[in-house]
Amino acid sequence: MMLGDNAARGEPKRLQGDHFILMYHHVDSMENPGTLSPYVVSPAAFRAQLDSIENRGLKVERLGDLLAEATFGGWRRPSVVITFDDCSQALFEFAIPELERRGWNATFFAVAGKVGECNDWDVTGGAPRLPLMQWEHLRELTTLGHEIGAHGFSHLSLRHCSHSRAHAEMLEAREALEQGTGVRIRAFAYPFGDVPDGYPRLCRDADYQGACTIFSMSRRVLGDRFAIRRILVTERDTGLRMRAKLSHFYLRARALVVDRRVLQRSASRPRVDVLTAAEAESEAIAPQDREK
Repeated sequence: MMLGDNAARGEPKRLQGDHFILMYHHVDSMENPGTLSPYVVSPAAFRAQLDSIENRGLKVERLGDLLAEATFGGWRRPSVVITFDDCSQALFEFAIPELERRGWNATFFAVAGKVGECNDWDVTGGAPRLPLMQWEHLRELTTLGHEIGAHGFSHLSLRHCSHSRAHAEMLEAREALEQGTGVRIRAFAYPFGDVPDGYPRLCRDADYQGACTIFSMSRRVLGDRFAIRRILVTERDTGLRMRAKLSHFYLRARALVVDRRVLQRSASRPRVDVLTAAEAESEAIAPQDREK
């Protein structure tokens, strides 16, 4: 399915301006990450990346708050949303304290049926087994002012599920997380970035205000609130590369060239993986690298 602006489907509320939705998984000094390598950012690189955000003077906010402020035809100054998928316990060792030191809140997408367990969907592909946050960790995050979002119930690819199974994965994830944390769950992140057919209705039926993927055909980051484009942040993204990813140029390159190319190329493939995402996003910054 090609992902486009909600306006074509009767979605009137859109935010204008540039918004940088950053996607992280692991902030860790992992010696042997295996197939997790594209997902792992070292503490030093993470600190440098947050410094770049601070130096740009960008507002940092939670995804749910950004979506809640949407108004028809409105304009807001550029902002950054920092998101983490899977909710590894190791995030409490450096990433969360670093966010707290700066007074910033982030959005954490948890796999509802795997809380307190491990990343078994990665392990089957050769990645190390990592403990995921317990319910008390998720509740602590909410106490600190961070947002919890849903990342499915079982971390299944919803693109390869039946419609009824995809609905159950999304609905049960929200209900379990709300019961376990005591807070309203407003946002969803598609496991593996795989967006299913009929995704706007699936999101509405499961009562989500917005959903994140990696690639989108929408021209604006929030033009399609149920297929929000995110920026994968890797270990290499410091200095010039991070400044480039936090630029209007980069967002335009993603919207007009990179995302369309990747989605068209992946139409016959089973999944757009993170390596593909990293390679595609490198294409978006390459012209700016050469100009410097």
